[in-house]
Amino acid sequence: MKELIAITMTIFAIGLLTIYGLDVIFSNISQGFLPFNHMVRGLGLGVPALVLPLLSFFITKNLINTKLGILIIINGVLIIIGGIAVIVPDSTKTMKINTYVESMFLIAIGCLTIFAGTKKIRN
Repeated sequence: MKELIAITMTIFAIGLLTIYGLDVIFSNISQGFLPFNHMVRGLGLGVPALVLPLLSFFITKNLINTKLGILIIINGVLIIIGGIAVIVPDSTKTMKINTYVESMFLIAIGCLTIFAGTKKIRN
């Protein structure tokens, strides 16, 4: 039962990251399809997507599950892509230091998530 809950939470987190990323892409083109600003979108979609895979790892800490590990790794890769995407479009402009800090935080959390996924596979 714990495994099913953990897999569901991780799939939900991947869905949140996908919706978040698509909305950011569309907001660069036009307004985006969600009526949220940057902060609300980050808190509502981004924070749960960061927390849920790590929570699912700790719920099933002593269990080995390859499917869950792969899903956690996918989530971590999406987080890292999001962290890199924060910096890349504005590389020609001068950026504030907090943008770099946010990006490095996302990349670090993504690496931690990938590490948790690999540990879940080869525990």
